[in-house]
Amino acid sequence: MAHITMNQYLQQVDEALQQGRGKKAAPALSCCKLFTKIFQSLKEENWALPIMYTVCLDLRVFASQADTQLSKKSKGKPGETLEKAAEYLMGCFRVCASDNRSSLENSKRQGMLNLVNQLFKIYFKEQLRTVATV
Repeated sequence: MAHITMNQYLQQVDEALQQGRGKKAAPALSCCKLFTKIFQSLKEENWALPIMYTVCLDLRVFASQADTQLSKKSKGKPGETLEKAAEYLMGCFRVCASDNRSSLENSKRQGMLNLVNQLFKIYFKEQLRTVATV
């Protein structure tokens, strides 16, 4: 995915959301793994936080759509895609949490709140699914 620009990525995401193609858009979301590596290499900068917010939100939305589509087709384990998305989000969370600069102004720790919100949305959805099956 390193060969596409951010604009191309966002266009692919928008098209996939418009057409409800959660699973078909999943390859575009390997961008999250690549982004985590790039974000981690930015040692003293946090300018990429808004990009991280967008990539992580897209990842959660697509994973949710993919799980919905897979459950309609009775393929795979329910919540499997969301669990994988949570793993990627935790990778971003670890990068933000490991920023040990004391100045909050330039710290990546600012991104932790957004990531926690995304993770809670996944975990609560999974918990509700687990409770519904019991």
